[in-house]
Amino acid sequence: MDKQIKSEIIDLIRRYKQNQGKLYMLVNQIEEEQRRLPTRDDVMPSCTSRIGDGIFAQGKNESMVERAVERLQKIDLKITKQSSRVAEMLQEAQDYKRDIDTVDAMLSAVTEMQRFIITQFYQKEVDRWLELAPDLKKKFGKSYTSGKGIRKVAIKGLEIMANVYLIRKGV
Repeated sequence: MDKQIKSEIIDLIRRYKQNQGKLYMLVNQIEEEQRRLPTRDDVMPSCTSRIGDGIFAQGKNESMVERAVERLQKIDLKITKQSSRVAEMLQEAQDYKRDIDTVDAMLSAVTEMQRFIITQFYQKEVDRWLELAPDLKKKFGKSYTSGKGIRKVAIKGLEIMANVYLIRKGV
C-alpha cells in the first residue's frame, strides 16, 4: 500500500471523532445564523411604505425616499454578507460530512476485529500494538503474545480500507 494513501487514511481515522463534533457544532451555528438572518420580506414593507409616502407627496419628500432606498441597500448588503457566511459554513459542514462518510465507508468494509484494532490504535493512539491484546482477548476471545499478529490484522484492514478510499476518491 502506498505510504501517502496510508497516511491520508490514518489522518482521516484520527480526525473522525473530532470531525463529528465539529459537524454537530457547525450545524447548530448554521441553524442559529439562519434564524437570525433577516429576510427582504421583513424589511420591505416599511421601506416601500416610506418610498410610497415620498412619491405620493409629489417630490416634497425626496429625502425620505432617498433614506428609504439607502436603508434598503444597507439591509440588502447585510443580508448578502450573512448569506455568504452561511454558505461558507455549509461548505465547511459538507467537507466534514464527506470525511466522516469516507471513514464510515472504509470501516464498514473491514471485519469487526480489524475495525476494532484500527480505531483503537489510531484514534486512541496507543503506543504499542500489544497494548490492545487484553481488549482483544475480552472482546473476541483471541490471545496475542506479540504485537506482530495484531499489526498484521490491522495492515490487512488498512489495505481493504485503501481500496475503498481510492474508489471514493475516484482513482
